[in-house]
Amino acid sequence: MDIGKAFTFVGDDPKWVSKLAIGGGLVLAMTLLIFTVVGWLFPLAIIFGYLMQVTRNVIAGEQRTLPEWENWGLLMSDGFKAFGVVLILALPILLVGLLTSVPAAVLNATSGGEGSAAGVGLSLLGLLGACLLIPLSVLYALLFPIALGRYAATGNIGASLRFGELFSILRGNFVNYLLIFLLTGFVTGTIAQLGVIACVIGVFFTIFYAYLVNHHLYGQAYAKAVGTQPGLAQSQQPYPQSFPY
Repeated sequence: MDIGKAFTFVGDDPKWVSKLAIGGGLVLAMTLLIFTVVGWLFPLAIIFGYLMQVTRNVIAGEQRTLPEWENWGLLMSDGFKAFGVVLILALPILLVGLLTSVPAAVLNATSGGEGSAAGVGLSLLGLLGACLLIPLSVLYALLFPIALGRYAATGNIGASLRFGELFSILRGNFVNYLLIFLLTGFVTGTIAQLGVIACVIGVFFTIFYAYLVNHHLYGQAYAKAVGTQPGLAQSQQPYPQSFPY
């Protein structure tokens, strides 16, 4: 993978400043709407749809990777579908968290102290939850870019969640996806925080830039994975490219 390209491709677009500004504005809008019940979901879906098109462009080998901010309705629809992929992929983590946190809350309410039976049960339940959630979270982080890359390539939620194929891609390209796991968890997180140093409001734009870096890496890794697994490339239908580049 060309890791350096993921950090510099944004500047290759002649309109990168305005495109980055719109994305940062949407991140700001999403943050401001976080206190509403569902209002924040709409800017999130638009952002997600745009990032899917970035990933799609990288997979397709497009020279102009940053799409225009047009067809927002299509971007939102695409983003909601991609968000559905992420949500379904995260269901094991959510279920384990729910199944351990609810009994833990009941035990905590009835606990008579650390030495009581309820207190011991609470400690054991917390340990069990951690033992399950840590490996599940790591596995989720490794599969997340594969599922999104597959969705970007196919536009099909079902195809994005064929776990046998996801694990096959992970096994065949483990080093690349481990590298993405480390980069997105540390380097791009550092980039996002640079906005706080420059100016508090700048964090929204550096966060969006970090998203772009991540999704460029997702596209690169998926394109490489498909290239090394011809059977996979033949089994998927290309997503119709209905967005302008």
